Amino acid sequence: MSITFHFIKAINAKNAKILLGFPGVGLVGSIVATYIARSEDFELVGYVLGKEFAPLAAIHDFTPLPPVRIYYSKKHNTLLFLSEIVIPLSSSSEFAEEIIKLAKRIKASEIMVLGGLTRKSANAKGIYVVGCDRKRMKEIIDEGLAKSIKEGATTGVAGIVLGLSTMHNLSSLALLAEADPDFADPSAALNLLRCFKKISGMEIDESDLMREVKRKKKTEREVLRTTSFQKPLGPMCG
Repeated sequence: MSITFHFIKAINAKNAKILLGFPGVGLVGSIVATYIARSEDFELVGYVLGKEFAPLAAIHDFTPLPPVRIYYSKKHNTLLFLSEIVIPLSSSSEFAEEIIKLAKRIKASEIMVLGGLTRKSANAKGIYVVGCDRKRMKEIIDEGLAKSIKEGATTGVAGIVLGLSTMHNLSSLALLAEADPDFADPSAALNLLRCFKKISGMEIDESDLMREVKRKKKTEREVLRTTSFQKPLGPMCG
């Protein structure tokens, strides 16, 4: 095996919900998962190692940490997988299979993927939901929290997990926010975090993310203003 889950604390996660936040479009999944992990309800309980993972440690609050970590909330009986690195394609299938094995072993109540999808237009900011739990999806759509996806594809570990969960009769769904495909998109992450909070009922502080959104918008305005003052060169004279 090249993928291994390591738990540093004993937990009772029977019937737990499993959340997955991986890098993807706009880094939305990783950003939202980071803010969930910061909640006082969640604690670091483990990490994931892969032989082909990038050889690095993520440093947060002066502390080096494995880049792929597992958090748990006893209050919400929820396991959170947070990755700050792109999982290599060669490891994606095995990682997904290990998540499915864990979900079956603990009889997970639900697997939820948090991520992004390429926005359809420059200002698009919709939230979409897809999964094998049609009843759960209908509830979310009827509440006006997300739109459905009839045709398309999802990739990476999260995409494989969604497909396998259908085969293994596990309840799963993905919440996907339209995001910038070329840069980290805190605005899309904030939209998704707010949607997740309504669906889950969790209290998660979003103030830091709001400040990041405002900072990015201010930077974009300054760049636009600077660009608008640049006059084009006139014709060359000889």
